[in-house]
Amino acid sequence: MLKKTIAALSLLSILAACQNDENPSQPEPKPRQDINLTRAEQEFMDKGTDFAFRFFDQVCSTEKEKPNVFVSPLSASLCLSMITKGLLIIRLLRCRMY
Repeated sequence: MLKKTIAALSLLSILAACQNDENPSQPEPKPRQDINLTRAEQEFMDKGTDFAFRFFDQVCSTEKEKPNVFVSPLSASLCLSMITKGLLIIRLLRCRMY
């Protein structure tokens, strides 16, 4: 009896969750607008893309035994930029002071 009640309640909740999508309540999305980049911004983007592909190639070439590798070039790039800015050193010094 309990199984039938749970099945009936599950079916009712599924049917109640269904809705008619013929008239969407959300407005239509705006058309895409291109962003004009300056020369410096374009060079920065090109260098970031180049780094991402070189980083991925390097990681994939070193992982022969495990070919399924998940890496994030963006995370690596952000990490390296934080190191070059000295944020890691400042954090270590603050931790040692306390």
